[in-house]
Amino acid sequence: MYLLLPHIMLFMTTLIISTFAVISSNSFLIMWAALELNLMSLIPLMLTSNNKLESEAAVKYFLAQALGSSIFLISYLTHSQNLILIMNQDMPLIFMSIALMIKLGAAPTHFWFPSVMSSTSWLMCILLATWQKVAPLAMISFMFLPSKKIIFLIAMMSGLIGGIMGMNQTQLTALLAYSSIGHLGWILSALFNSIYMGILYFLIYAITTGSLMLTLHLTNIYSIKQTSTNLMISPNKYFISVILLLSLGGLPPLLGFIPKLMVLDTLITNLHLLLAMTLILSSTMNLSYYLTLVFNLYITSTNPMTTKPLSQLNLLTPSIIISFPLFITPILV
Repeated sequence: MYLLLPHIMLFMTTLIISTFAVISSNSFLIMWAALELNLMSLIPLMLTSNNKLESEAAVKYFLAQALGSSIFLISYLTHSQNLILIMNQDMPLIFMSIALMIKLGAAPTHFWFPSVMSSTSWLMCILLATWQKVAPLAMISFMFLPSKKIIFLIAMMSGLIGGIMGMNQTQLTALLAYSSIGHLGWILSALFNSIYMGILYFLIYAITTGSLMLTLHLTNIYSIKQTSTNLMISPNKYFISVILLLSLGGLPPLLGFIPKLMVLDTLITNLHLLLAMTLILSSTMNLSYYLTLVFNLYITSTNPMTTKPLSQLNLLTPSIIISFPLFITPILV
């Protein structure tokens, strides 16, 4: 019923339309305008709750996005009007890419993303971690950068920061925020080797992360501390959470393993060995805190190994999709 309110439907519609406007446009100025419409559509959605933390998150999100928009617009005007105020004429393009990294929440411009994620609801976290990344990633893929080294450096930093900082988190929203930053490193690495590979990786990441956050929303768990209390988790939600977490970690034969294998194969073929090793290291750190969470969920689950067979097939659908992907592996590889 909450999603059927008129103003919610209005802002959700403009949020979707603005993203498609960015994807379908061939002018950076129109893309910038659509990004602003996208921002102005999400802020009211974040303010629908009376929770003060969500209001604080909305202000932080607005300030970070406004900073990115300002840098992008100034850099675009400098580049398009030939107002080169600095020695290197490629610098406006570099600043445009940095502005988009701020909007994405990629390292080292990730200062706002974990804070906003940890102060908002799971439903808003789904939008921030998946849908809100579509438009900036599309703009980055359209840009002609003088050098890919900048993007590869950002990808390495995103992977390492997402792995290292995620190990110190006790709040699940912040943990999945750093997980998202880590996956951004993989997505950027895939995007600048093959656009189709980047789209495939992002789609699998969005399905997995969105399903996991929705499951945690239904379970009403927001911190690792809650998983160590007497709160009992149903076998259905436990099974789904475990499958999704392990898929995010990239364990074979789960679906999350396939795009990572493809990205690593492409990076090694193109001799980007340092980037490949960094992403493997970051994925190992991600998997370590995923397994910690799986262990905590197992302790508080209602003995999932001995209960009756799962009956809620509607809840099992995401896990079935994500746990048996090997039949499509020959098509993708």
